[in-house]
Amino acid sequence: MLREIVGVVLFVASGALLSGCYVIGALAMAADDCGELKPYCNGDYAVTPSYETSDDCIVNAYETDCSEHDQTCRDGACVARPKEPCPNGGDGVCRDGRAIRCAGELLSPHIDVCAAYGIDAECRMVPDGSGHAQPVCSLSDEPCETVTGDGGECQGTTRVRCVNGYPVEKEVCDGPGEVCRVASAGPDGAVCALDLPCGSGRTECDGERVYGCKNGIPEILRDCAALSTHCVETGGRGLCAVDETGPRDIAFRPIEGGTFQMARSGVIAELADYEMLETEVTIAQYAECEAAGRCSAPMAECQVEFTPRSPWLHGDLPVTCVTFAQAVAFCEFVGAEVPSDVEWEYALRNGGADVTFPWGEGPATCAEAILDDASGQGCGRGEPWPGCSRASDVTEQGVCDLVGNVEEWVTIFQSDVEWPGERGGSYQYAQPDPLVSGFATAEYGVLERGFRCVRPASP
Repeated sequence: MLREIVGVVLFVASGALLSGCYVIGALAMAADDCGELKPYCNGDYAVTPSYETSDDCIVNAYETDCSEHDQTCRDGACVARPKEPCPNGGDGVCRDGRAIRCAGELLSPHIDVCAAYGIDAECRMVPDGSGHAQPVCSLSDEPCETVTGDGGECQGTTRVRCVNGYPVEKEVCDGPGEVCRVASAGPDGAVCALDLPCGSGRTECDGERVYGCKNGIPEILRDCAALSTHCVETGGRGLCAVDETGPRDIAFRPIEGGTFQMARSGVIAELADYEMLETEVTIAQYAECEAAGRCSAPMAECQVEFTPRSPWLHGDLPVTCVTFAQAVAFCEFVGAEVPSDVEWEYALRNGGADVTFPWGEGPATCAEAILDDASGQGCGRGEPWPGCSRASDVTEQGVCDLVGNVEEWVTIFQSDVEWPGERGGSYQYAQPDPLVSGFATAEYGVLERGFRCVRPASP
């Protein structure tokens, strides 16, 4: 095994700080030219140092674990380990803070360096059950209560890490609301964690905080109060929402039909009266469809790209990472359908008016819509915003966020066939052109694309 160590070398000798070059471990460097570097041993690691740069005497060192090849380190090189018989016919030994166990009649070539396990771990000789004693790195001679190998356990409110059945590290779980919990999986076995129940396997509410569990360990994922929202249970999960009673209602806005010409294609269309969702479908609204068994979960591999991941817990943000089929399924769930690009553009232009944006003309900035500008994506948030966050990006009929926030699924009619497409800008776009239609792969959900629905006008 090779390990690379890069660092700036500093050393204080006799109370004075040397200038130019310094000393680290067994490396001696002259103050004028950094000096010669020689290989040296760090336990059973053979270290070969070199200068990354001579200007600041920065050392770049490679370590080779000699024990992986049943060797030991001598004068900075891996050499054959001398065959050493076990004392007393079968005992191991403690030597310079290292535990060397007995294997057969000879001491094992594999050595535990106790300092690597914990700052307070020491080499101690303990009975091995066969009349001999073997060394262990531990905090005491008393073995762990429940762990016989490597892992962790809880001793009251103390988390204990065990190696070879002995404690090498202890931590009192004394944080606010903390207890010691044994994880169902993981190298440490036990952790200090919040005293919250893990049951559903999905997110849950703890007051105004959203938390989730992994391997039986709860973790706070988002503080809704910091967003001036509430944690609500909706769709079988905990989400942040503006309204403490649950997700905002599905609201359709009436749009009076008419005849108009599409800006880019020149197609002339005649539309009957219809209704369009006020906002893009939200995470909380989509969760209700999932809970009803009518919608499948958004693409997980797409969602994890969000940084940080916690925006997915804000129920008032637009749901994204949905495929075209998932958008269709939700719209059917609420008695509607995915809009055509004709219906979408007609709504954008205030019912077919001769405008590019709902507010008229002029470039789109963060003053008008949720975009990418000098402050960053999402007008500095790095994520979408709750619907209707910009008064300018609202049509005369009350439909919000057609220019910014997230792109939206539409259908495009071409050659007598309806094709999946997309319209609008998103929080990732600096200069959106909402008059442009684009085809999109139906099976592929993306982070910046959501959807809304339309339906015929109510009688």
